[in-house]
Amino acid sequence: MTHRDDFRAYFAADIRRAEAPVVEAAPTDAVMRRAAWAVADVARTVVRAQEVIGDGGGHVYGASAAALIGAGDNGGDGLYALADLARSGMAVHAVLLSPDRAHPRALDACRRAGGRVHEPADPDALEQLLRRLRPAVALDAIVGLGASGPPREMAGHAAGVLEELGTPVVAVDIPSGIDPDTGVRHPGAIRPTATVTFGLFRRAHLLASTDCGALELAEIGIGAPAADDGRPAEMLTSIGTATAGELWPVPDVSDNKYSGGVVAIRAGSQRYPGAAVLASHAAVMSTSSMVRYVGPCRDQVLADRPEIVASSVVTNAGRAQAWVSGPGMGTGPETAQELAWILSQDVPVVLDADALRVLAEHPSILRRRDAPLVLTPHAGEFDALAQTFAPAQAGLLAGDRAGAVRGLVAELDSRGVNATVLLKGRITLIDDGRSAFAQDAGTSWSATPGSGDVLAGMIGAILAAREGPGALADVEVPRAVAVAQVVHSVAARLAAEEFGRPGSPIGASDLLGAIGEAVAKVRAVAG
Repeated sequence: MTHRDDFRAYFAADIRRAEAPVVEAAPTDAVMRRAAWAVADVARTVVRAQEVIGDGGGHVYGASAAALIGAGDNGGDGLYALADLARSGMAVHAVLLSPDRAHPRALDACRRAGGRVHEPADPDALEQLLRRLRPAVALDAIVGLGASGPPREMAGHAAGVLEELGTPVVAVDIPSGIDPDTGVRHPGAIRPTATVTFGLFRRAHLLASTDCGALELAEIGIGAPAADDGRPAEMLTSIGTATAGELWPVPDVSDNKYSGGVVAIRAGSQRYPGAAVLASHAAVMSTSSMVRYVGPCRDQVLADRPEIVASSVVTNAGRAQAWVSGPGMGTGPETAQELAWILSQDVPVVLDADALRVLAEHPSILRRRDAPLVLTPHAGEFDALAQTFAPAQAGLLAGDRAGAVRGLVAELDSRGVNATVLLKGRITLIDDGRSAFAQDAGTSWSATPGSGDVLAGMIGAILAAREGPGALADVEVPRAVAVAQVVHSVAARLAAEEFGRPGSPIGASDLLGAIGEAVAKVRAVAG
């Protein structure tokens, strides 16, 4: 879901706090009706799209719509949306899953617009109803911000029936069965074609973006939320391609090969020379400044990129503004010694792959440091780190991924370590305990061997550039890391589209070859 502009998402409690004065100041149900119109508009768009994809539909007038209606305001949004759809000439059906708790004014509006109301007594009756109606579109208005845990039996059963029928679903606020704060998807959760939310994005819209379908934000007059103490509420951010393009370092008339920040790469081994080549080459392609390579793969690295300055020993590498260590290094005692020396340098350090395993096995080499430390684990490496540094967070990635990352960062901070953790995945999480980012790569084709080596080299180059006077100079480390991740994702997508093969598998070398085009693309988006 690579996007042009930045997204900011908030905890449900903070959104409720921001909504309250807007709802209180407006006429009765005015905000709800505004939200419902946005839902109905997306539903009409979904129906029309069926003609484009040759699904036998496309005409709003005469088409049918059904809504799964829960209790309270979320159900009220769905009922008012049905009333709006009825005025478009659609045959609408309100399926009440909590009849005694349906929003009374919205239910009356739906009935007055010609909507039919159904109260199925059990899952079998609900299934028979949905199979008989076979709606052109369904609305998921079961639960909203108050959601917690898996859907109840009726809702979960309806989700399975709609999926079997191939009915496109528009979720109201958030798909039922998705936790609004953690993004955890529970069994039986609705799988929507689109999700319409109101005023502000919920954290789950970023943490579970792959489970939300197309995401639409309807303005209802809500300002930025505040916490209980009046301070700005905590945000989860996803930066877009425009921001990445604006911040990507570009040399100006006064720059030279050193001024943009030199990055040193300690990667590779006799067994894994490719890791050295991938990380070093990625750093070269990321900025115009010098790249130093240290390690036993000097010949392979220079054969690939002769402009790299190579040496064999970390203590002889020369001055650098940032270090990258780990890809393909191995996990022997010599790696721990080199890692201890690199961590003693007062510059940003990126640790990936083998360096993370070594750190988990030899935690004593990680001492207090003010200079930034960026850890880039995949799930297995994260658990190894957590078992060593934050046992309470180990094994939690199947649930609250963002909470587990924040917990590891907090434990490292308590040890005096200025750490940023990047947890790899289709949705990559980046957190330093103050700023948090969730970046959806848009595809999962970059989950290929060597892709992480490329990302580590890119991050190292960006952090080295951050030490200079350019656009990144005053940017916090997590945002700079997110910039590198965005360009990495764009490069992966461009590589998969090469030669007219959209969505095809790629290797890390393909991704590497697309970095230059990706940088040009995000800068063009930024204008």
